[in-house]
Amino acid sequence: MADQQNNPQHKESTASVTGLLLLLMALVGSAGAWMYLAELDMVSVAEGEVIPSTNVKYVQHLEGGILSRILVKEGEQVSAEQPLFELESTASMADVEELEVRLNGLSVDLFRLEAESSGAEQPAYPDEFEALHPILVARSQMQFEQRRFRYYSERDSQQEQIKQKEQEIGKIKARIASLRPGLELIGEQISISEDLLKDELTNRYNHLSLLRERETMQGQLAEDLAGLSGAESALVEARQKYEQIRYLFEEEARKELEESRRQHGELSKRMNKLQDSLQRTTLRSPVDGVVKTLNIYTVGGVVKAGEVLAEVVPAGDQLIVEARLLPQDVGYVEVDQPAQVRLQSSDASRLGKLDGRVIFISPDTMVPQEGDPYYRVRVETERSYFERGDLRYHLLPGMQVTTSIITGKRTVLDYLLSPFLDSMGESMRER
Repeated sequence: MADQQNNPQHKESTASVTGLLLLLMALVGSAGAWMYLAELDMVSVAEGEVIPSTNVKYVQHLEGGILSRILVKEGEQVSAEQPLFELESTASMADVEELEVRLNGLSVDLFRLEAESSGAEQPAYPDEFEALHPILVARSQMQFEQRRFRYYSERDSQQEQIKQKEQEIGKIKARIASLRPGLELIGEQISISEDLLKDELTNRYNHLSLLRERETMQGQLAEDLAGLSGAESALVEARQKYEQIRYLFEEEARKELEESRRQHGELSKRMNKLQDSLQRTTLRSPVDGVVKTLNIYTVGGVVKAGEVLAEVVPAGDQLIVEARLLPQDVGYVEVDQPAQVRLQSSDASRLGKLDGRVIFISPDTMVPQEGDPYYRVRVETERSYFERGDLRYHLLPGMQVTTSIITGKRTVLDYLLSPFLDSMGESMRER
């Protein structure tokens, strides 16, 4: 025994074992210290997709129709008012042109009738309208002049009748004026003749002649007085008719003006509907942006009223991630917690991850028709693209991603002992 202890080889073997044990103890101690000190992220994983931060704009048609052309593709950038779809029109350009002709005709009538109803000397045609429709204006002007000529002719004819009545009254008054002095003279002659007849200085025949002459003059005076009354009444009537000619002319023009305005209003409404229908056959982008989704691909297909044909993401809109978080994880997730976003693709490892933070957690679960309930969680990323060397891969609406929300940290030792401690805790509570 003493020889073995004094043997140099035995001493070397003992030293090697001791060194190995010390090394093993150091490794175990280092591993224990690492497991105690090293921290791992605690994460809640949720799958989701990239969405715009504001509402997507929907392209719809109020009435529906038949699709005739598709002018864009999914993912295409579009500008505001850019045509996206065309529908077959229920209204034709022929209908619009026909209504336009009728409206122009009514418009020129309105200018003419306004002049006639107000007694203006000439219609006030707008310069722009006259330049666009010279033939209509010329015809309207001719009609205006013809109607004015008829009006002036009737008025002049009536004015002539008034003059005739005035002249007739003048003649009657002149006769009356001459008859009255004659009657006074004949009256004196008869009075003298009566005295002479009493004195038999004249005969009865001469006296009767004077009486007949007075009677004739009295009858003529009575006739002229009656004629004067009738002539004066006729003059009043002629003057009233003269004024009535103007009133009837302007009143007729006012009635025609009112009817023309009514027809013009009705046709204008029809024209607006037709033009609106023609304009709505072209569906345009409401904003600058990117076409996210096309919901119809069949030319000739039927578009239902109010159907969404496309979705447009507004340009410059920040993209965020909306993930579906399991209900059992929602208690660990809070707003402003850091998160990491990766693509759900075979290149995910090479494209790396995007750092972000939680900005929204829905207050209640969402229950889809198919699948399990979930909470909506939105994550805002620090940048809008993945990097792979010098290349950048920008986020696009609809991209499928996996979101890892960092809910805390724990040591490796906690991670390893947690299942054992949880199991022991459950066992110790069992009866």
